Amino acid sequence: SLLQETVDIVDIGDMNTQSALGAVFKDSEVSERFLSFLRKYGCVTDDEAWKWLRTPPRDTIVRVNTLKTTTKEAVLEILEHLRGKCYTDAMVTAHDTLEEVIVIHGTGQKQVSKEEKIVIVGEMCGLAVLRGADVFSPGIISAPVDLSPGDRVAVMADVTGACLRGAKQFQGETCFVGNGISRVSRDDLFKTEGAKGIGIEMLERIFDCPSLDDTVFSGSIMLQNLPSVMAVDLLDPQPGETVLDMCSAPGGKTTHLAQRMNNRGLVVAFDKSRNKVEVVKKNCERLGVEIVKAFVMDGSKSCEERACTEGYPPYPPEYFDRILVDAPCSGLGQRPQFYNKMKLKELNSFPKIQKKLFATAVKLLKVGGTLVYSTCTNNFDENENIVEWAKESLECLEQVALDDALGSGCLNFGHPSFNLDTISFFISKFTKKDSFIE
Repeated sequence: SLLQETVDIVDIGDMNTQSALGAVFKDSEVSERFLSFLRKYGCVTDDEAWKWLRTPPRDTIVRVNTLKTTTKEAVLEILEHLRGKCYTDAMVTAHDTLEEVIVIHGTGQKQVSKEEKIVIVGEMCGLAVLRGADVFSPGIISAPVDLSPGDRVAVMADVTGACLRGAKQFQGETCFVGNGISRVSRDDLFKTEGAKGIGIEMLERIFDCPSLDDTVFSGSIMLQNLPSVMAVDLLDPQPGETVLDMCSAPGGKTTHLAQRMNNRGLVVAFDKSRNKVEVVKKNCERLGVEIVKAFVMDGSKSCEERACTEGYPPYPPEYFDRILVDAPCSGLGQRPQFYNKMKLKELNSFPKIQKKLFATAVKLLKVGGTLVYSTCTNNFDENENIVEWAKESLECLEQVALDDALGSGCLNFGHPSFNLDTISFFISKFTKKDSFIE
């Protein structure tokens, strides 16, 4: 039964539950955009699609920071860390083809019996638990009056954002994400200002995903999705070059660019948000990256014909050897997600932004330079249609065909039937054969 005691509880691993939950996307037209990609590349029912979206990728991907360590050393360090957290059977291996990548192999869904005492956490906290996180105190919204340190509890995610902070019980829709042991009392959570640290240490999750906090590894590793690593691999930055990461936060790709360049040359990183730029800078410092200059900047306004060349934006045309445009996008295929409230109007706003960024990047790129355009969505209007627009509108560009089993010359990731279980992602690659003419 979906109704247990005072809480509507769902199990996202149960296909029957998927029908009860319904579509991930609240807007039917947005649903159709997402499903159209899946249907093009394989037979999939709506319920299968929603189950896939609500399921985290099976494996955890780690990028090794070769400025500080080797892949072999990082594998041993991760194994030691996981065994210290009682993951004695953890399988950790180097990736078959990407030597900077380590795979922590998962086994998928687990059968977990729910503890009787229930704690409610926020939606984003619940999603983080599914990806391997513990529950930090600020993420706990509701707890029983008798919650004490040491209690075993079931962790339920408030999937609709309806629960009031401090509630003693909750009648709304929740999703069971696993069991843990409480490290705090109810008073610690709601009668103490600014409760921090781990509130619930997870003991078992409904999906096998070991807890791994990359910030405790002294900058030797960084958690990333595999396609994000591949985007930088395809851009192939070289030591001594001048490279632009046009939409850089939180800095995973930025630090990877610098790593590939052996901390020689210059990586310029943009983001419109000052807070996000600070995150990029902190990640650079943590990983020992020394060649990144990060600026609060709208990438679409970063090129001026008569700009000075003193190292600050805006920059003159043909300034960069390589440019990564990992553009703001709809993120339709981010996993896991419980529900998505995106409206069609918002979805349709992204291509306009993406074209502006793309066109500016082409101006900033040197003749003979390389540009990689990527998104973390499967929406044709933000992916293949942007590539077609670029080829028709920007004649100075030449597309580099990528080894794609789907035959598009681009790389598409994210489908229930694909061998690689990951988020939705898109990568395309270009070279600039002559100067940009408007």
